[in-house]
Amino acid sequence: MVTVALAGAGGLGMTILKAILNSKKHKVVLLSRAAKPELSAQGVEVHAVDYNDHESLVKALRGVHTIISTIAAYDSSWVTSQLAILKAAKEVGVKRFAPSEFAGMKAASFARVDLYIAKGPVWEATKASGLEYTNFATGLFMNAFVTGTPRGQEEALEGLRPWNFVVNVKLGNADIPGDGNAKVTMTTMGDVGKFVTAALDLEKWEEEMGMVGEDLTFNEVVAITEKVTKRKFLVKYKSFEELDELADNSPDFIVKFANQIQRAMAKGGAIVPPTLNNKFPEIVPWRLEAWLEKWWGGVELGEPIWGDGKMFQENGNWDGLA
Repeated sequence: MVTVALAGAGGLGMTILKAILNSKKHKVVLLSRAAKPELSAQGVEVHAVDYNDHESLVKALRGVHTIISTIAAYDSSWVTSQLAILKAAKEVGVKRFAPSEFAGMKAASFARVDLYIAKGPVWEATKASGLEYTNFATGLFMNAFVTGTPRGQEEALEGLRPWNFVVNVKLGNADIPGDGNAKVTMTTMGDVGKFVTAALDLEKWEEEMGMVGEDLTFNEVVAITEKVTKRKFLVKYKSFEELDELADNSPDFIVKFANQIQRAMAKGGAIVPPTLNNKFPEIVPWRLEAWLEKWWGGVELGEPIWGDGKMFQENGNWDGLA
């Protein structure tokens, strides 16, 4: 058993926290900006912290063995809060730190994603910290493809904000980057929680540890989705010229970010090795067809339409994109 601190109380953080609690192996400390009495009642040691207050972080992290960060923000606090955690962690003798990554491998082609620039200084500080560390790499969250399901969307999303990324199952359309033949790693958030929890039992962490539900092209995603929903999708393809224009010049932050990610994926930058799958073969992750069958199989859907093109369907937590 180790004492593990989670920094970040958003969707992904809560999914990982639940997985750790379900393992009944470890003591859980949560760093949060506010009290969480419902979690305290479940045995979680909740610390309402100010990331600008070094002493509050030192107090919260005393006795902690491992820190997992799922902090995500649009502004510089994504960097400053994690650097503050690292500073306090070193002072109190924390052994391990996993910064807020949960995307691709560090060497992959995500350098042209503006939002991910914030990950660079945190990663460099982590490597220089003297702590044991890892990049938990997940690929795309498969949960995006259940946005709109009538079978319990909140449960299906597992903490992910409802969003339509490339494939909109409910409306029956796909706006595919490139030629659609580049492989992309896809993993459910629930399985991420299981793999991260299992990794707490490892004697030593590798610098980068991937976890894989399934590696698929977007063309394969469309074919599988058509099979499950029993209807032909509307499909169009975005050239790299179109991707570059939207990724580099769109005035809409979300459109720009989405196309930067899609451009990286279309160039093969979203493949993750099955490091943790190999270490924990007893964890059997969801594959896309079974996942879609669970949430969409037998659901009556109308004729495919393009819709309004909005990516996000509701306001809420955006983490899970990162």
